Amino acid sequence: FVVHLKSGGRDYEPQREAEAKGVVDLIGTLTKENPKANVLVLGDFNATLNLDSMKPFDAGKLTNIWADRNPRDTATMTHTTARCIDHIYYNANIKPELKLDTRFVLGMPARGA
Repeated sequence: FVVHLKSGGRDYEPQREAEAKGVVDLIGTLTKENPKANVLVLGDFNATLNLDSMKPFDAGKLTNIWADRNPRDTATMTHTTARCIDHIYYNANIKPELKLDTRFVLGMPARGA
């Protein structure tokens, strides 16, 4: 699944949360039909991990690929405002195929101060 949730600061957090719930519902339908499905959700979530719009992904039994990283680690920042708002989530089925020690952010043109 590729997402681009609503941009525009905290005023749009309720809309992003509704969009996130919609994506998680689609994933639920897919995995109900195919319990062995590999699932990745990636894209511009326009939210940091601490915001409410990210909670549906955790409740949907998905893991953020950066979950074990320090949020202040500049290697995981994806936006010039020194935030990580682009994410990759995965389900347990696909984890054996992932090489988590190879993950990185490519193409960040300018890092925050």
